[in-house]
Amino acid sequence: MPDRPAAAPRRLVRALHEVLRGAAGTDAYDQYLVHQRRHHPEAPPLSRAAFFREQLAARWEGVRRCC
Repeated sequence: MPDRPAAAPRRLVRALHEVLRGAAGTDAYDQYLVHQRRHHPEAPPLSRAAFFREQLAARWEGVRRCC
């Protein structure tokens, strides 16, 4: 069955959205959840807020100077 005419633009928008999420890092939590389920199924996953707090801490923990 051929695609409806409106389906192609929707697929394009959806694909573009996924590319932008990956580039911005907003899909990091989703990737973390997949990793947790595959490699650490016994451990409860962090909440979204806790995950991003840990990410920020890891990124800035070693910074000891300005500029």
